[in-house]
Amino acid sequence: PRTDSDAPAPLLNSDFMSIEKAALDSASHAFGLWSLTDRKSILSNALKLMDGVDENLSIYTLSALDGLTGNVELPGPTGESNTLKQRGRGVALCLGGGDIRLQILLALAAGNAVVSVESEHASEIASALKQAGAPNGLVSIIGADASHELIHDKRIRLVVFDGGSDGRAAIERVLAERSGPIAPLLSSLDEPWRYATERTLTINTTAAGGDVRLLSLGE
Repeated sequence: PRTDSDAPAPLLNSDFMSIEKAALDSASHAFGLWSLTDRKSILSNALKLMDGVDENLSIYTLSALDGLTGNVELPGPTGESNTLKQRGRGVALCLGGGDIRLQILLALAAGNAVVSVESEHASEIASALKQAGAPNGLVSIIGADASHELIHDKRIRLVVFDGGSDGRAAIERVLAERSGPIAPLLSSLDEPWRYATERTLTINTTAAGGDVRLLSLGE
């Protein structure tokens, strides 16, 4: 099963811990590099290096990645080009409570970097990614719990937890204390697109005589 309805939220009402600061700094740096790499090749190779990863999980992860990396041409008025793109939100905090391996893989497929609570699966993914050529710190691991201050940091752009309602309510209370951008609380059961953010590129093609390619030509 993907979820553990009895899992408590792994939270500590404390200030930043040094291991959290280092993990968040590493993941934030790796996020900027992850979008510039061949995510499909790296994830494919990493999945092959992991023990106990069944074919269905690999197929689901790579299918999610394919669905999140393509550009979609949207309908629009004459003289306008609209393209929908999906990009990573930033750093995902994966708190387990169930299938933490799927949490991490979905976050990576969507283009996010990851800070994860300590687990055997998280360590295995981090090691496999390193061997596959991923940016250092793409999956950074903290202790068994996350401090409130870590969740308050604006670089955390989504939180993932598979536990039950009590655990999720505890996390939501901490998220509600944040200022700035809203960070959603997701689970491994959520659709992959929820791990990403949408961006739309609109171009006035009339200014280029109706041909968007003319806008990119040199003088």
